[in-house]
Amino acid sequence: MRYLIGLLTLSLLCWGVSLPADALSQGFFFWRGQGIQLTGLLAIGLMSALLLMASRPHWLEQRLGGLDKLYQLHKWSGISSCVLVLMHWVLSKSPRWLIQLGWLQPGAPRPRGADAWQGLAREAGELAFYGLILLLIVSLIRALPYGRFRLIHKAGAVLALLASFHSLYLLTPALRWTPFGLLTLLACLLAAAAALWSLSG
Repeated sequence: MRYLIGLLTLSLLCWGVSLPADALSQGFFFWRGQGIQLTGLLAIGLMSALLLMASRPHWLEQRLGGLDKLYQLHKWSGISSCVLVLMHWVLSKSPRWLIQLGWLQPGAPRPRGADAWQGLAREAGELAFYGLILLLIVSLIRALPYGRFRLIHKAGAVLALLASFHSLYLLTPALRWTPFGLLTLLACLLAAAAALWSLSG
């Protein structure tokens, strides 16, 4: 568990030092955006770790104290990543729900450009979200034979590629070259590399 705590601590530190000087005076929409960015970074960081553990490198198995402990960490990393992805999704949808309930006044509409890739990145994130939740359910109920479960589990690599594209393309420009943005870039590259390694067999 100390590895999960270490990832959380590093991400929070990079996030904290990347906040603007006037962060405390900002309102709901600013902090909602920050929450989206932070949960996204933590989720993609855990996904890269999950895929690395799934490849079972000997040095990592030794470092963690054996295969059983590696599997335990893999399991809890998977559960944690799904919880973070769920929080990420709820934060992204929250303004619409709060406005419908009358608890929040609509903000100024964001200008919509002609960037089709932004729409694709959002769709990739939605697909990754639903796929991860489904994968978690299948993993926890253990209703499938191991061979079929292992094949379906490979889909996690595809979901990590979708999530990496989503995270990189939709990273707030103001954060891109901050410690937070650079850590996000590193996590996405590691997740994509581990996913391609997994898919290559």
